[in-house]
Amino acid sequence: MKYWIFFIIFCLLNICTLTEYKRNSKRYKESSDERIKKILLLNVISMIAGITATVLCLIFAVYDKF
Repeated sequence: MKYWIFFIIFCLLNICTLTEYKRNSKRYKESSDERIKKILLLNVISMIAGITATVLCLIFAVYDKF
């Protein structure tokens, strides 16, 4: 049961990170600032880590059922 809670939390965090990425990419298209480019890179790294954590929680949650 605890893995499902973490799964939901990571899904919500991934949605927040994706929203932040979209907002920053619009800002980067408007200004082409290098600082925003670094923030975009951090958003991508955060999304990759979040998706990995989400998949692992899903695997553990399904494995815990059996």
